[in-house]
Amino acid sequence: MSDPTAIRTVRFRVLPGSPATARALNNIAGACRFVWNQTLADTDDLYRIARMNGAKPPGVSFFSLGKAFTELRNATPWLRDYSFHVVRYSLKRQADAWAAFLAGRAGRPRFKSRYAGADGCNGQTIGVDMNVRQIATSDGVIDRLPDLSRLEARARRYQRMVSRRRNGSNRRARAKALLSRTAAEIAAVRGNWQHQASRRIAEDAEVVCIEDLRVKAMAQGHSGLNREILATGWGAMRAKLKYKCATVVAVNPAYTSQTCAECGHAARANRPSQSEFECASCGHKANADVNAARNIMASGIGAAGRGGRSALADPVNRQIGGRMAA
Repeated sequence: MSDPTAIRTVRFRVLPGSPATARALNNIAGACRFVWNQTLADTDDLYRIARMNGAKPPGVSFFSLGKAFTELRNATPWLRDYSFHVVRYSLKRQADAWAAFLAGRAGRPRFKSRYAGADGCNGQTIGVDMNVRQIATSDGVIDRLPDLSRLEARARRYQRMVSRRRNGSNRRARAKALLSRTAAEIAAVRGNWQHQASRRIAEDAEVVCIEDLRVKAMAQGHSGLNREILATGWGAMRAKLKYKCATVVAVNPAYTSQTCAECGHAARANRPSQSEFECASCGHKANADVNAARNIMASGIGAAGRGGRSALADPVNRQIGGRMAA
């Protein structure tokens, strides 16, 4: 009888014979990745503009992408140091990926990370979306801040006691001590949650993508949103991620809450409520913060591959906790 075992895939790992060869191959791979990401970003931008204006979408055949590569190579002097045909051929794979996406056989082409290996995951990349009293990650996890309502109500009561009592009195001093103790308890609960959430993310991912938010500016003032940002501790969470994670990439927050992570359609109507996301174009439904985290991850991978340029490029307002923030 013949052996029933069927070998479907055979993978070979080619090791360079010298450090110089290794550097040369790595540089070629970097050039291919740059061309892939730059071309994909430009195509995404053209698609978005065409969709907004009802115009014809850009061509994504190998011929069309090859013309774009020639223009990119002429405008990028260092690309001329590498083989025209070798680097250009990376766009044949992108054209095939677009064809599969348009035929409904696969998802939308994605940006290539310098950290991804042959299987596309040599150290996982995770996107993190920060919202009011919770964070969501691109792997579908929503981590909520423990309920602080009782402690916060107690702090408000002690704050009223302090404001009512006479300056310099013993009763005012006792009320201030009670307020300080309660504030310390709140800070301890929040800090413990931040440590646990950031540790899980650091253990699961090598590259973490976050939004480049102006947290200090957003937290100024006395509105309800300002207080919620401070209560969640966005700045402290970002700091913990930065010292725990191997690599943290900050990306432009534009469109992350309004863009469909499946098809790329961007519209305010995609976000009917604080927690729901439903694409008006393809019908994709998801938790709004998880969808945003997926966009943050995609944008972060693209930014890393394109020297810091965000994939979602045009600034708009960002929806936080059901309200719009600049």
